[in-house]
Amino acid sequence: MGASIEPITAYKRIKEILAAQPYVRRFLPVGKNLAMVLNESSAAPGYAYLLGVDFAGYRKMFPDNFRVIEGTYPAPNERALLVPTFARDGFYDFYNIWFLPEGGTVVKENLKKEALADIKSLVISTSAVMMGMTSGINTTNDIRFPVKGIIKYYRNFLF
Repeated sequence: MGASIEPITAYKRIKEILAAQPYVRRFLPVGKNLAMVLNESSAAPGYAYLLGVDFAGYRKMFPDNFRVIEGTYPAPNERALLVPTFARDGFYDFYNIWFLPEGGTVVKENLKKEALADIKSLVISTSAVMMGMTSGINTTNDIRFPVKGIIKYYRNFLF
């Protein structure tokens, strides 16, 4: 995360080469970046490490890596967020925000014990404004993303 990496602009050609290799079983293009999560209820922004990926392809590559515990997966080509439980807990701890999928309701079984104790004043958000960060010329954009699902990662999975 310390430095930018060069984008791969010739992926279509590389994909053909990878697919032709007998020793390459699977491959998956993924974009990554660090973003500021702009907090609408206070001045302090949060930070998130983002992965941009085709989730159907990701689930083929890592079939038992995580599951959606609230909401659903984004539709193909839909711009939306899947928020991991550890990130949601962190945003609650530092910014008093509890993320829910759009149209979702609070699932008491999924609340941290501190959030459950403070349920009457729980600040709910179903979207997040992300500001991308670059190491070059200031070309940042603020984009509001809907939260489509809450996911839970599992450590024990096989490739």
